[in-house]
Amino acid sequence: MLSVGNAFSIVVQFYVFMPVFYRLRQVSVYEYLGKRYGQLTRLAASGVYVLHMMLYMGIVLYAPALALATVMNLDKNVLVVGIGLLCTFYSTIGGIKAVLATDTLQALTIIATFASVTIKGAIDVGGLGEVFRIASDNGRLEFFNMSFDPTVRHTFWTQAIGGIPFYLTFAVGQNSVQRYLSVPSLHHARKSLLFAFFVGLITTVSTALTGLTMYANYASRGCDPFRSGQICASDQLLPFFVMELFENMPGLPGLFLAGILSGALSTISSSINSLAAITWADFIAPYVDTSKSPA
Repeated sequence: MLSVGNAFSIVVQFYVFMPVFYRLRQVSVYEYLGKRYGQLTRLAASGVYVLHMMLYMGIVLYAPALALATVMNLDKNVLVVGIGLLCTFYSTIGGIKAVLATDTLQALTIIATFASVTIKGAIDVGGLGEVFRIASDNGRLEFFNMSFDPTVRHTFWTQAIGGIPFYLTFAVGQNSVQRYLSVPSLHHARKSLLFAFFVGLITTVSTALTGLTMYANYASRGCDPFRSGQICASDQLLPFFVMELFENMPGLPGLFLAGILSGALSTISSSINSLAAITWADFIAPYVDTSKSPA
């Protein structure tokens, strides 16, 4: 249902935000705020964005490190540092081109990872039909909850309608804007955004199917690895399931590890790139004379 809200936000992005940003062709999206409301507003917004992205990247680094520590027997702090350094290296060397190229490969890896887990996990419980039956019998499927009760977290209205402003926040984010400004025309930018929507939809469906498949496997066995103490955090559940699922299938656990790393790398690399652009355009360039070059 959240993807329904995303579809409507795409229309708004097409005809409201994208033409403005593409016409201005600015390095930082906050240059627009500076022109409309003054330099102080621009710096305040940029500062909040920088703080937000730094906190966000910390979460994005920690979550996969915690998951990988389960299956690689490595210290999660070492993994955090290693992933961060790797992202910084290729983002620095290749810039936005490296970010876009690696994001494409990483998206394919993530989808392949979800597909392999779903297919093997569904086969083990008797097919996708059985996965949905187990999920339905245990109250794990809910598509059209039309309740207007504001205390209910997930309803059609909170997801489909609330999803519109949620996704519009990405429409004006530095991460998104700098990507579609890198293509040659507004027409190409719209095509890339539409393509990204369908890839995101596939990823969302794949994620949900993977979760349902994992639940069906453990529910059919009456097992909960977290409550039984086999894992120490719920974030470790999927890696633990994968290692059990592919125990006798060499290569597939490695594909899953690549999928986890891909999710972290693609997010961190684009965040680093956007922070570099913001730092230069908003906090350095306005206060130095870039027209002079050293002799």
